[in-house]
Amino acid sequence: MLLRTLFFGTFLIDNGKVVDKILFPNNMDEIIQRYRRITAGGIVEEEERLASTQKKVEAEEKRLLRLGNAVMRTGEGGDEGIVLRPEDSGFSPDILREITQRIYSEKLKKKLQEREILELSVTLDHLNRVINLLEERRNEWGKTLISGEPAVFTAMIEQINGLEEYRERLTMEIESKMREECPNLSTLLGEILGARLIALAGGKMKLARLPSSTVQILGAENAFFRFRKTGEGMPKHGLIFQHPFIKGTPRHLRGKAARALAAGIVMAARVDYFSARDIGKEIRERTEGRIKEIRRSSA
Repeated sequence: MLLRTLFFGTFLIDNGKVVDKILFPNNMDEIIQRYRRITAGGIVEEEERLASTQKKVEAEEKRLLRLGNAVMRTGEGGDEGIVLRPEDSGFSPDILREITQRIYSEKLKKKLQEREILELSVTLDHLNRVINLLEERRNEWGKTLISGEPAVFTAMIEQINGLEEYRERLTMEIESKMREECPNLSTLLGEILGARLIALAGGKMKLARLPSSTVQILGAENAFFRFRKTGEGMPKHGLIFQHPFIKGTPRHLRGKAARALAAGIVMAARVDYFSARDIGKEIRERTEGRIKEIRRSSA
């Protein structure tokens, strides 16, 4: 008995005939949910229910072996040529095209949203540098003024004030986007530090796929390359040094604390990218607990 799943249902086939089937709900959201699970290598409820009616089923996909009573089909069983058409089960013949278009559109939107966080973060970093430079010039210039302020000096102050107002708006936009797109990373690191880490990694997806050892030293690339060249001064941390978990740890324990925080960051980034769960509070508490243990070890 062959168990075969298509994008509109799962079927039991024997000798070229369908002997039983369970169709998916005729609803695009429900179908896409199952399609994603299947393409990710998972098992859907309909497959479990149909397989449970048999002592053993044959499978053409390795993922179905997780059912427990499934074995891989070897050779031809006479069922390869059977055609299962969606319209014969009450589904639109265009359903696969509609699914593909919907998933592509969602992936494109997700990629654009991810890119937006990166661009916002990089813009904020550039803006901070510009404001710091202008404020330094303002302070130095101000020392030379004997009486009053020339119009050009006053204009510069107005420009700095305008840029500071824009920085506030930009910061609020980043915080909003991060809470929406990366709730777990935001809870662990804070929205701005999380966004900067995403920008350093090159995007949300890339951060989610990095090993924790790399995340630990993101932002310390120059020091790392110097270490590779000279063998001295291996960096213990990069950008994450800005987090209170690291700053509040004794210097000789910061390497261990940075490793613990990096592990939490990877977990948060992966949950944000690969699922819709919000477990940031749990990740933060677990990470904070580990760092407290590290600090106590030096007491």
